[in-house]
Amino acid sequence: MFAADVSDSRSIASDYNERSTVLDVPYQWPQGQVYGSLKPNPAHQFTPGQAIQIVLEPEHKDGKTRVRDLTLKVLQKDRFTLLDQNNKPVAEEIDLVHLLAEFGKLTEAGQDPFVTIDIAGSLTLRQLHEFFSLIQTLDRETGIRVEAPPPGQLYYRAFFPEEQWRDRSKRLGRPWELHAKVGNANGALTGTLILPADDIDNNGGKGDLKFVVNSPEELAKTLKEKSDRWSQTVYIFATPDLKYGALLDFIGSAMKTHPGVYIFLPAPPASRP
Repeated sequence: MFAADVSDSRSIASDYNERSTVLDVPYQWPQGQVYGSLKPNPAHQFTPGQAIQIVLEPEHKDGKTRVRDLTLKVLQKDRFTLLDQNNKPVAEEIDLVHLLAEFGKLTEAGQDPFVTIDIAGSLTLRQLHEFFSLIQTLDRETGIRVEAPPPGQLYYRAFFPEEQWRDRSKRLGRPWELHAKVGNANGALTGTLILPADDIDNNGGKGDLKFVVNSPEELAKTLKEKSDRWSQTVYIFATPDLKYGALLDFIGSAMKTHPGVYIFLPAPPASRP
């Protein structure tokens, strides 16, 4: 089937990012940012049923491409290696200043760096949050484009949930809470899974449902067996010094059925008036 014929919003050319459209805009522009701010040029209005011809041609006739596929390996807090699409180093063991300079060279040359970010498991969640805060400022039309992460890792936006979601009454659906902590001297994690009570049946009158999970297998099994369609997302509450690799080891199996994950680090202290 042709998506524009059967899928809402039945779009042929969208002025915002629409999954089923035929022609999408070439930049990140959610629907909410477009309404009221982007309007048709009155000098070029189409009439219903009017036929139009769309001509597509390469930007560069010599075969040069705008997109550069890259992999950024985050080795340490301030150590990076940048690889090309053939896994050959563009820059090895560089610091943040030189990494930004490499991105700058590409964008100034009119190229779009599409970057897969591969994070070392030794980084703490605090270090990762600080780094991803920078990435968030670079991920824009005139900067880099962040691709999906390598298998088993988290997309960087998982570290930036809506702060209001700390309040259960302002969440969408009924996401799980996973309160994770280091469980032994080897750095392996344990945790407590909480399925918050809701306003409809209060979990059958039982209030919050709590499950102690001491292994990745227990975590995956509990989520698979105890979830309904409203509880497919997991909010992870963790300490900033937790190792990224330890967290991935703990949630890896569970992500096969519950890939929607958000990381909540302790809320910053409220500023004084």
